[in-house]
This record gives sequence, structure tokens and C-alpha cells, in this order.
Amino acid sequence: MWEAEETGIVETETVNQSVTATFARNEGGESPLALLIANAKTIDRTPKRLIERAKQVGGLLAADGFYRFPAGGSNVEGESIDLAEALAQEWGAISYEVLILSTENLSTGGRKVHFRARVTDFKTLVMASVDGGVSTSAPPGGFAKKDGQRERWHSMQVQSAASKIARNAILRVLPNWYVKPALAAAMDADAQSATRGKSLPEARKGALEHLSGLGLSQSELETYTGQPLDMWAAPQLAALRDLAGDLRGARVSVEQIKASLHGDNAAPVATSGKAALGLGDGKRVKGKVGEEAVVATPVAD
Repeated sequence: MWEAEETGIVETETVNQSVTATFARNEGGESPLALLIANAKTIDRTPKRLIERAKQVGGLLAADGFYRFPAGGSNVEGESIDLAEALAQEWGAISYEVLILSTENLSTGGRKVHFRARVTDFKTLVMASVDGGVSTSAPPGGFAKKDGQRERWHSMQVQSAASKIARNAILRVLPNWYVKPALAAAMDADAQSATRGKSLPEARKGALEHLSGLGLSQSELETYTGQPLDMWAAPQLAALRDLAGDLRGARVSVEQIKASLHGDNAAPVATSGKAALGLGDGKRVKGKVGEEAVVATPVAD
């Protein structure tokens, strides 16, 4: 694909794309784009109906509907890629794509990639464009030994970063009155899952007993969550629930957790192999390795 820029012609690659229109004309003389816009005008966007649907979508996604991670003594949280895409489908007549504008090989063995995400609402004809960039890390271990594996390592990080930029662009064209109820519903559903219907004191006691049985002390768990035991609420209990799952699944070891909590060898705080490969979109990071390792940084136009 080629794209005209003010500075010239640059080669681009589409890495994440929804259905977009072509411009060939049909026998009746109307372009598919014109038909798409005409059909979009018929979509029902009654606020009351959309808010109810947003709440249903958020409740169904639950933990997959948002991300949360600690930063500066508080939590950073927001809508996940999954939630943005699901809301775009319910909203209707949304087209989006992410283009790779340039790729630069770095001396570290990584790559610097410049993206552009574009979103169009064909009903309102509102359009948004978001630029961003990512510097991928050099492939480790087995990934560095073969050309195909090295490319796979970079591709996974690029796909993850591209998805984040697509999410940011989608959320620029969706109104807050529609998005925020979905986010709240996702968090509420996850909170209910984290406590399993128990009171907070009961849920705290159960989490402590379970993880103590896996080899982590109360003080270590308080360091992990950033909160004392009597301050654990749904976010902390959800993080501990996922930590327990990762320990049981051997995606991380107790020794790694202890080393990271005590600052030894910069060991990872947690967890899954998928996240460690940069496949996560930041969904409720909860200390998971690599879910925010691919950090999109602004790139000037």
C-alpha cells in the first residue's frame, strides 16, 4: 500500500484493519463508499439503547474489558482493546486501520516502528487519526537463534503496540456517555468475580490462606499489592487471584516473585508467557510481565 504524505511518498503496511470500502463504482453508478454512508445513516443510535448495550458488553467482558496497573502509588486504569473493539461493533458503521509508516533497525537489536491509526464513523463522518511509535526489544534466547523466530518476536510486539494505538483512535470517536458505563460494568463484574460473592474480610482471609499455602507471606503479598491486608479490595484481590493462577500454571515461580519483591536481579514480578511475549494489550496488568512492556510513545507529525 502507498500513501501520499506532505513530505513525499512513503511505503506503508496495514497491520490491523476493520472492513474498509473500495471506490469502484457499481453498475448503477454509485460507489460502495456512497452506499456505506447511506446505510450508516439508518443505524439506530438512541442513547438509552446504546448505554444498555454498553453495560451488557462490559459485564460480559469483565476482566477483559479493562487494564489496571500500579504507578506512582496509585493505579492507572482504562478501557482495554477488547472493550473498544466490542463497543465499536455495537456503535456500528465504524472503520479503522493501523498503518506502519516506517521501521528502523536499532543497534540494540530491536526496531523503532512508527504507526498511524485511522478511524472513521460513517454515520457522523467523524474521523480521527492517531500517530504513535514503539521501540521493540531485542529477541532473547531461543528467539535470537533463527531468522523466523527473530521476526516472530518483533511481530508480536508490533501487533501489541498497533492494537493499543487502534484502541486509542477508536475511543476518540466514541462518546464518553457510551464508553464509561461499559467500563464501569466491566469493573463491577470483575469485582464480583474477585470476591466470589464473599464479604471483603472473608475474601481477604481466603486469598491470604491460599497464597500462604503456595509459599508467599502476608508481608510479601502486601508488597505485591501495594496495600496492607485490611485495605485489600476488588483490584488487589483480582491481582492475587491471577497471581495464584499463574503460580499454579507454572507461568511464574514463587522464587521469581520473591526475588522481584526484594529487588534481587530485577526478576519479573509476574506472570504469563503470553504477556511476556508482548501479546497483552495492557488488560488489567496486575504486575504481569510485558503486558505494558511495549510502550507506545508519541511521534511528531
